[in-house]
Amino acid sequence: MQSVIRPLIFSALLCVLTLMSGCEQESESAPTHTSPYQISVSHHSAFDLNQASLKVTLYGTHKHVADNTATVIATSEHTLTQLPRTITARWPDDAYRLIQNPPVDYPNEATYYLVISIDGNRDKQLCPGDDYQQDYAATPFFTLSGRPEASVEMTVKLIETGICQGF
Repeated sequence: MQSVIRPLIFSALLCVLTLMSGCEQESESAPTHTSPYQISVSHHSAFDLNQASLKVTLYGTHKHVADNTATVIATSEHTLTQLPRTITARWPDDAYRLIQNPPVDYPNEATYYLVISIDGNRDKQLCPGDDYQQDYAATPFFTLSGRPEASVEMTVKLIETGICQGF
């Protein structure tokens, strides 16, 4: 009887240790906290919107590897009724751990950038004449290392040409 119990106890212990190590690995790679930061969104002139959707996307990439694909770190949607407007977005504290292709091992190896767009008529598409995108001429392409400033100012412009794309 004792010879049967020992392998069962050993198997159960091995199973528990395997599950615990799997849980530890999963929790290490997931961001544990988020920090708020402010994004001031403006247009060249102030105007009202009819319940438009603003989408903020935070991308991350390895700063020492050229021509790699950026990873979406976080996205958030906000309702807009007018511009200018300041919104609060969230920055994952261990954002560098979410970067893939290639992965980033240390925070100082990561670089980040923000992209904003506005779905003016809430049809889940970005189309010329109805919607807005980041104005890169008025707002430099933000590359952020580590964390954003407490606030970031970004300008949008009406999409004038092209085809509709998914929001």
